[in-house]
Amino acid sequence: MGLEAATDTDWPPVARTPPHRASIAAVRTSLGITYRAIRHYEELGLVDCGRDARGQRWLDEAAVARLTVIRDLRQAGVSVRRAAQIVLGADEVGPAVVAELRIQARAAQAQQDKIRALIADWAAPMTSA
Repeated sequence: MGLEAATDTDWPPVARTPPHRASIAAVRTSLGITYRAIRHYEELGLVDCGRDARGQRWLDEAAVARLTVIRDLRQAGVSVRRAAQIVLGADEVGPAVVAELRIQARAAQAQQDKIRALIADWAAPMTSA
């Protein structure tokens, strides 16, 4: 974050906020994640929240992009720890991550199939009565 030029009457220098930023509330609403999740990801060092002159927290475009990736990975069943590795660049979103997601998708499909079979088995006696 840059600092405006300080004058004798401007001490301490006022921190400027980037022009492309979003409030925590706006990001929470648009991404469908909670304030607590955003704070948690900030505590883990996955995103940086800035503050404006009034002390209000905001996120820049890079932080919003990271949160979007984290949200997508979490919705796909990826652990926070694994999502952090991916977001922090310990593992590129490449073939290994895609393979992990495919394995999770197959496991989820198998679980769905089992649930559908249970529903069919349990619903059959109800419809014949």
